[in-house]
Amino acid sequence: MSTSFSQDLAHALLEEAGDALFLFDPDTDQLLQVSRMAVELTGFDRADMLARPATYFFRFGGKGGLHRFREAATRTGVFHSQEGFFLRTKRDGVWVPVNVSIARLHVPPKTLALITARDVRERHETLRRLAETEAELNRVLASVPDCLWSGECRSAPGTAALSSAVVYHYFSPVVKDLTGRPPPTFLGDSQHWQKIIHPDDLLVWQQARERLCSGQDSQTEYRILTADGQIR
Repeated sequence: MSTSFSQDLAHALLEEAGDALFLFDPDTDQLLQVSRMAVELTGFDRADMLARPATYFFRFGGKGGLHRFREAATRTGVFHSQEGFFLRTKRDGVWVPVNVSIARLHVPPKTLALITARDVRERHETLRRLAETEAELNRVLASVPDCLWSGECRSAPGTAALSSAVVYHYFSPVVKDLTGRPPPTFLGDSQHWQKIIHPDDLLVWQQARERLCSGQDSQTEYRILTADGQIR
């Protein structure tokens, strides 16, 4: 394969790639080539980008990211789909969240490094909206005076009945006012909740749970023991 053909192929790959690609010398950090998408995402001219070091265009949101970034570029290893990176743009203070992978290319006369940066703004925006919705739901649930919970019934191993195999996934914040204990106390196996039920009412609670697990509605009153030892 001729050198000219190889260069043309590399150029075509850079121009057609859907992700931002940065080809650079890992020893000097000097950019050698960038893809069309890299130019579009950053807003820089290609010539301006090639005049700067590769690491100029990346920022890591946590600790140690750029160190791992440089290490991956200079040593053969795995640096695939790393989260938490941001890509610099020409607009002051504007960074694009990206997923970063780094590959070392062993091509004569020396080894080069290729950064693949994938734009994840849409996913970040989806997660942000989800967090806002979850926060709003928690505010609504916290304002409800009754204790709300959700869970699932699971068949106990070796038995035909559902027995005590109930797993709680959620308790509303009101449970702390009711029991004196925070919601995480009761998540998971129902034995955590069972421990605070008044001994004389345990059978009533178990029968109510069996009705729920069999698909029936159940409304039952029973007493519990609060964190300070009172009966409620």
